[in-house]
Amino acid sequence: MNLIAALLLTGCWLSDDEIQAHADGTDAWDGITLTGVVPESGLSTGGQQAVLWAEPTSDYASVRFGDRDAEVLEVAERQLTVRTPPGEEGWVTVSVSTATLGASLPEAYYYWEDGQGRTGLIGSVERFSPVGGGWDADLTPWGQAQLSFIHPAEAAPWEGIAPALDTCQPGSAAAWPGVSPYLTDISQVVLATAGGGEVALSPDPLTPGAWQASLDQVPEAGSRWSLQTSEASPWPAMLLPQLVQVPAEPRLNSPAIFTDATPALHRDEPLRWSNWDTGDFAVLRVARSVDGAEEEVLRCALVDDGAFELPLDAWEGWQADEEVIVYFGRARSSVAVLPHNRSEAGVSAFSWVVGAALTKD
Repeated sequence: MNLIAALLLTGCWLSDDEIQAHADGTDAWDGITLTGVVPESGLSTGGQQAVLWAEPTSDYASVRFGDRDAEVLEVAERQLTVRTPPGEEGWVTVSVSTATLGASLPEAYYYWEDGQGRTGLIGSVERFSPVGGGWDADLTPWGQAQLSFIHPAEAAPWEGIAPALDTCQPGSAAAWPGVSPYLTDISQVVLATAGGGEVALSPDPLTPGAWQASLDQVPEAGSRWSLQTSEASPWPAMLLPQLVQVPAEPRLNSPAIFTDATPALHRDEPLRWSNWDTGDFAVLRVARSVDGAEEEVLRCALVDDGAFELPLDAWEGWQADEEVIVYFGRARSSVAVLPHNRSEAGVSAFSWVVGAALTKD
């Protein structure tokens, strides 16, 4: 157990040397020295205990977080235990004063917006399995992951695909509309499996605040993935031991992408799949190849009930007799909660089957 945790849990007082060794900074005027605040962050709703390292202390001391008074719960030698007031997200100055003495410490405490019941992390851990005979060359399964910490928002896991279940939208439509990413100084974001494999994610150069990786260790059905991040004040080091579990692959029967022949894909195709109702939702993406790159033309988030009729008006730039790539997947969503602000992890593990098709009117 580290020194700060021991202080909070046991109430043991710190020596002068320990206070100096663990100080974030000091400020003193008119005789009070304020050394630091533990913990250095809490929820915007307030009501949490914090310990101030201050000398001398007084039964008549008052404490302010920003411009709001904290409730002093206990006064001891060189320590004040308080209950934090509510505040707005961000750093605040903490000050201690008596009738004649006072001190303040800038950026001593960080308020996190209380995210309970909302989403604070979005992204995916994905497995892709090529199927059928519509490929020019043999392909093997591959994996990828992407994560973004966001300001707490009302965002369901499928909103990275479509705005609601059993709806589709053109491929150019924005994913995760309305979310605002945190731009952090976190230096390390790592995904790990229960078997001990680890993958370090890198900042996504195209998406501010996002982290991404190609997964050399392809996620297997049933595998569990955890998340670990480094500390970057005010961000705490974080460990989510069971972020997601990869679901089983679906089998798409219509269009018949598992067959050796390239199947037809009609604009109002009746989607049919088996072993349904084993994920939280199902997903469809259709892309065309343009100058060697994929251009997404359609994506749908679906109730995992085995059947869906594609809407005619959902396609973007529909063309008949065009070769397209069909991604059909199943998703299982995270139930993890972020410890610093109580928001939920809106991350899903996807298991995709990928086949070729030919569009037909």
